[in-house]
Amino acid sequence: MNKKLLLLGAGGHCISVLDSIMSLNEYTDIRIIDRKELLGQQVLKYSISGTDEDLPKLREKGYNSACVTIGDNFLREKLVCLLEDLNFKLPSFIDPSAIVSPYSEIGEGVFIGKNAVINAGSSIGKGSVINTASIIEHNCTVEEFVHIAPGSVLCGDVSVKKNTHIGANSVVREQITIGPDSIIGMGSVVVTNISSKSIAYGNPCKER
Repeated sequence: MNKKLLLLGAGGHCISVLDSIMSLNEYTDIRIIDRKELLGQQVLKYSISGTDEDLPKLREKGYNSACVTIGDNFLREKLVCLLEDLNFKLPSFIDPSAIVSPYSEIGEGVFIGKNAVINAGSSIGKGSVINTASIIEHNCTVEEFVHIAPGSVLCGDVSVKKNTHIGANSVVREQITIGPDSIIGMGSVVVTNISSKSIAYGNPCKER
């Protein structure tokens, strides 16, 4: 069966996602979509061969599944909404090296990278990224369009609200809530709740 897939976005995050997808051996026909000026450039063994304007035509040609391979939360949400309007399916991709509890919940369009761990009772919302070697402990809630950057740890019962970015190698103490639209700087140690639309960083992590 010739399974077709579109990837939207050809930057660094695309490399990580595409590498994981290739290792799954589920798709025989993959096309990368990005800006017109990037057409013909290569990402691993695939060329950028279309733009957003081509999506309706590609949908008609049988490319009915798509993945947004962009790290920026707000742009990822915008493109997911576009794909939904065009009736694309939004599969989630889990790298074979990741450990995901069967007692967790994974939404549509999620990417879980190499050596990441999702423990029992946790839920990952639509369009979120759980990047390389991140740990989501038991009973955590990661809402839609969140990016948990490489090496980060959410201890038990943490809640990360929509469109938040957790910087690389950050640690979030158990039972902490991080508000929507926030940015936690890399290497932070979060020991108190963080309000919405905050930029916070440091050890201990403080809103700035």
